Amino acid sequence: MLTRLKTLSCLGLLASLGVFTLASKANAQFNADPNPVLPNQAVVYQSIPELFDAAYYSNGGDYFYQRSFVGQVQNFLGLPRFSEHNTRRSAQLVHILYKNISQVQNTSTPIVRTQDLYNPFDQNLVVSPSVSIESNPIPPAPTPFVPFSAPPVAPLPPAPPPPAPEPQLF
Repeated sequence: MLTRLKTLSCLGLLASLGVFTLASKANAQFNADPNPVLPNQAVVYQSIPELFDAAYYSNGGDYFYQRSFVGQVQNFLGLPRFSEHNTRRSAQLVHILYKNISQVQNTSTPIVRTQDLYNPFDQNLVVSPSVSIESNPIPPAPTPFVPFSAPPVAPLPPAPPPPAPEPQLF
């Protein structure tokens, strides 16, 4: 009798959990868009710098709240998270946003190929047709010749004789 009661209570518990999970999924599907756009309502889009600012400052919180007594205690105890975790989460959000925006910007239009502009510096002088090779090239300018002469050296005075060694006593 006791095992039968346990079995029935377990089945009842599993059935009630299944009903609650199905109801929560149905509710989540029903409220998919909490802010629906009405036909006469203007849609406000954020610019890309505003999106990056929102992602960067979303987890850190307000400066004045962080410096208050309650903010300092929460930061010290790690409630709800330590500041290093907030920084990491903000960096992850910025990285995800960067990847998504780069993908949208790079794939929204086809690749445009254009011809390079004319550049007069893209050739070598050897292959340039405007330089003509002359049979008598101009010789290089001669270098001025300045003869080298050593500066006059005055004779050195004779060195003094070395001092006599002092006797050592043991």
